[in-house]
Amino acid sequence: YRPFLSATRDKQLAKEYANNSERRKDGQPILFTIRANPTIGGIAPFISGTAIKSYDEEEVLFMAGTLLKVQSVVRDAGQIVQIQLTLCSDDD
Repeated sequence: YRPFLSATRDKQLAKEYANNSERRKDGQPILFTIRANPTIGGIAPFISGTAIKSYDEEEVLFMAGTLLKVQSVVRDAGQIVQIQLTLCSDDD
């Protein structure tokens, strides 16, 4: 069980992970873009990893169960499926 979803603010690094053939084997590469307002509804379901790490990897940790709404799904020219997500409050 992993209580956190690890993400990065570095889009190029995310694309490298998505295109890593050893990790995806015959699967479809997917790049999630998450818009997360830290003041939405008084909740704080994520933290910047740079606040807790000694190195500068722009990691963001989302708590398990974080509510995300799908805004769009698009296949780019490089054949990566890009899914736009938005952080939701419990009231959404």
